[in-house]
Amino acid sequence: MKTMIKLIKHLLNYFGIQISKYSEFHDAYKVQKLLMGNKKLTIFDVGGYDGDTSLLYNKFFPNSNIICFEPFVSSFLKGEQNTAHIENITMINKGLGTIEGKSTLEANQDP
Repeated sequence: MKTMIKLIKHLLNYFGIQISKYSEFHDAYKVQKLLMGNKKLTIFDVGGYDGDTSLLYNKFFPNSNIICFEPFVSSFLKGEQNTAHIENITMINKGLGTIEGKSTLEANQDP
């Protein structure tokens, strides 16, 4: 039975179809990597906090441009520090919304 499964997987793989167990898809970044391959992307990390998500995207898509928006100064400065050594990550100290202009942001005491 195992040999048959291996043969079917190999045959499907030949045609560009990958079969995996559900447990391999618990990581959203790995799923995106699987779907996007090695394409050079422009990735927007909106609400980037301290750059942690941008760093993960850089790990999976190292040839891509990653633009990280973080409106809170303290989080932005942490993100800038955490990503300073990576050329393809750009930190921007602004928020994104549906209208142009300034707005008040509500924040929790805890980041």
